[in-house]
Amino acid sequence: MLFRGMRPTNGARPLRDAFAGIELAAMSIPQALGYTSIAGMPAVTGFYTLFLPLLAFATFGSSQYLVVAADSATAAILAGGISSMAPLASAKYVLLAGTVALLTAVFLLVARLLKLDEPPRPADAADALAIAICHIHTAATLARQGSPLPGSGSKLRV
Repeated sequence: MLFRGMRPTNGARPLRDAFAGIELAAMSIPQALGYTSIAGMPAVTGFYTLFLPLLAFATFGSSQYLVVAADSATAAILAGGISSMAPLASAKYVLLAGTVALLTAVFLLVARLLKLDEPPRPADAADALAIAICHIHTAATLARQGSPLPGSGSKLRV
């Protein structure tokens, strides 16, 4: 069912929700712009990280209390992972960041479809992050040396 988080509605609720939305925007817009700069992305992408997820959650989400927004840890991890592959805020950097975001969405969708409701333990997430960072830096080092990637038979160009 669509728009479940917005039901039921009574006479006073829409006005209160409008004021709450204004307050949330007053806090979230500067925050998203800051996280955008941490991630090394053009400033306009901060607005996309605010409005597109909120519209999607308002349409498909079911909680009236959950706040969907960008996160400083996510921004720092993203920048740390792909900053060695392209100059910050360049078209290639934006493409890489978008690819990471879309892959993350695919993984979350697959987890939802497989009903993997239990979140990973912190140690599991830290291990996965460490493996991903090692892989990124290994690929970048091999590319700088002009070496072929193991098992691919081709050279990576970064």
